[in-house]
Amino acid sequence: MQLINGSSRRSLLWGLAISISFLALLVNQVDVRKSWEVLAGTDFRLMLLPTLITFATLGLRPRRWQSIFPNGDRPTFWSSFSVFSIGTVANNVFPARAGDILRCFLISRERTLSGASLALATVGLEKILDGMVALMVVLAAVFFVNSTELLTGMSLVSSCLFGGAIVTFIFLHFRSMRLIALIRSLFRKIHLPALGEKVALLLACFSDGLDVVGSPFRLASVAALTGLIWVGEGALVLTLGLSLNISLSFPAAMLVTAVIGLGLALPAAPGAFGTYEFFAVAGLSLVGVNSQAAFALALLMHAWIFLATSILGVVSLGLVNPACSSKHSSFAALIRGRESTPGDTMPR
Repeated sequence: MQLINGSSRRSLLWGLAISISFLALLVNQVDVRKSWEVLAGTDFRLMLLPTLITFATLGLRPRRWQSIFPNGDRPTFWSSFSVFSIGTVANNVFPARAGDILRCFLISRERTLSGASLALATVGLEKILDGMVALMVVLAAVFFVNSTELLTGMSLVSSCLFGGAIVTFIFLHFRSMRLIALIRSLFRKIHLPALGEKVALLLACFSDGLDVVGSPFRLASVAALTGLIWVGEGALVLTLGLSLNISLSFPAAMLVTAVIGLGLALPAAPGAFGTYEFFAVAGLSLVGVNSQAAFALALLMHAWIFLATSILGVVSLGLVNPACSSKHSSFAALIRGRESTPGDTMPR
């Protein structure tokens, strides 16, 4: 347990260091007082549309996650929605995107490592799909934006990252049996066959979670949902900008969303504070928004999303049905500051 705590502390310290560095760079580039004046002029009468877009998008993400699961292991929409919301609020308060790992255990019916391994594959596919959409937007923008150094650098790094992930996932899905046989053979040679069987089981479950890769129709459906999610994200940037009297075209709003999305692939503090604002301002600057107004809009967007996801996460913790309450009880205890036994907090 001490090792886990030490690892979490290191992740937190690294994330804080990166976030503080980005925030320091940003503060040196903007006049914070002028940004505050822009933010103080927010027209709250225009907030109805961003509210509708936000909650529609936050409903589409768990729907997509549900669709990625294999047919025989697919959770209900409510389970997907509540677990996704809890995982998102956990990302707001814990380092190293711990909420993504948490929801893999919560969505597993028996909270087993094998069930979590299957769910982890679906979460990985989520990240790849989002990354590929963001990458396509950035690549398209390279031909239309004057200052392309940032976009070119992000494109190169993201292409390597997500391209490697795609190749790895395809290999794991279509060649998993060969890899499992190799693992069993290696563990038998070192006289640990039982451990080899456990590793093979985890790999088999992970491969099962990639089932959507082998179904063109299901993959197209998930891709369509991903497109809708990103359209919603772009529309949110556009409408929140209007509340600050910042006029953006829809392609510009999509580019800002893509730059933020790729930037958040970096390690960051809980809630991505500092990192989010840095890349939001960078994206807005690319489309001609001055730094003061860009910083104000970045703060508004981040606060808006943080508040919406936190509300849904807390509500999901309080409204889970009795059949699911045993899954969520350990995390609820953490959030509420209660002590729990090791059996409550560790997967069986």
